[in-house]
Amino acid sequence: MAEPGFPTRRRLAAATIAVAGLCLATCTSAAAPPTRPVAAPGHVPAPATSAATTTTIQAPPKSILPAGFEAWSATVAAESVTVRTEPNDAAAEVRTFGATNRFGFDPTVFGVTDATRDGSGQAWLRVQVPEVRPNGTEGWIRADRVTVKGHHQRIVVDLGAHTVSLWSGRNVVAQWSAGIGKASTPTPRGRYYLWTKFLPEHGAAAAYGPGVLGINAMSETLTSWQGSDPLIGIHGTRRGSDLGSDVSHGCVRLDYAATALLLHDVELGAPVEII
Repeated sequence: MAEPGFPTRRRLAAATIAVAGLCLATCTSAAAPPTRPVAAPGHVPAPATSAATTTTIQAPPKSILPAGFEAWSATVAAESVTVRTEPNDAAAEVRTFGATNRFGFDPTVFGVTDATRDGSGQAWLRVQVPEVRPNGTEGWIRADRVTVKGHHQRIVVDLGAHTVSLWSGRNVVAQWSAGIGKASTPTPRGRYYLWTKFLPEHGAAAAYGPGVLGINAMSETLTSWQGSDPLIGIHGTRRGSDLGSDVSHGCVRLDYAATALLLHDVELGAPVEII
């Protein structure tokens, strides 16, 4: 069955098509990009190992990142920010991002994995880069171009158990049964972050219920979805039979109540671990 499109009343041209890629790759049989597994914190079951490198987050300089958190995010506070391969202005450019993401209704946000200073004292952040392949791509941005915040909450998707859990620090706040990707279009394992929220007022199809939590991952089995990138997300489903099953193209499906709670409670930039 074809995925219900996103913006139905006003097809926001390229943006609308791109959004469709997000939900479509996650919905009816949304194809989720296989992501590279990254080691999860010690209090979370470790994901299966793979050739992907493991990201170890160590306490960065206190003057750069807020203390007392296990995860951070950076929101663009300038007209644009350039991601580079190394923490210096002469390093090769990975990509330049504007103040808002491709859809225009959320600010551009990065997950932060490390921080340092260059020889001149300029602070740099190592960040997870959205909208690029392969999944797990990281780069460096200047800290003076963004606003940094810490996160206590995170979402953990356990593919083996078919569950989604909301954590706050070391405590599980809630847990729900979930539908995940089929064997041919598996949900990608890895450490990601909440990159955007696609809501009904943005044009999300009714089948998604409250909306879609978009993460910075793309399907690694699909090269495109209806003419756009096969983005991965967590979204609502009206079919109870989806829950606890391998049914999607890679996206994660929850009941409407769980989806609404996550959309309301979890901030952009919060970690999303798929194990």
